[in-house]
Amino acid sequence: MANHKMGPFFKGALSRGAASVGLALALASPMSSMAQTTDSFVLVTVQLNLKPGKVEALGKEVLENALKETRRFEGLIGLEVYAEQGSDTVLIIEKWKSKAHNEKYREWRKTSGFGPVVAPYVTGPSVVRYYDPRPE
Repeated sequence: MANHKMGPFFKGALSRGAASVGLALALASPMSSMAQTTDSFVLVTVQLNLKPGKVEALGKEVLENALKETRRFEGLIGLEVYAEQGSDTVLIIEKWKSKAHNEKYREWRKTSGFGPVVAPYVTGPSVVRYYDPRPE
């Protein structure tokens, strides 16, 4: 397991509450934005498996700007980013109005030049999963 030293990009995230949920990184708006109720939505998780020691660099050099673009995309309700403790894995949790909105976004990402930008940081393709809300 990797032992990450927290750089300034992630230390700021911890001060926003990521430690309380046991995760090393929270880059996005607070969880309350994710909890907004809508009639229908889909929760999407994107797991990025990174090369050793690339968590801090990915956040600072890639995600900071890429997530600004993502947040402007039609249909996105909210997103949060986490780094697994003691690991080189980043998890992005996105809330979309529909799966179709997310699929349109993913198609745009394929043509936006993001692949070559993120490639030096990852060990392979991201793992994308879709979840529907269930009553408690």
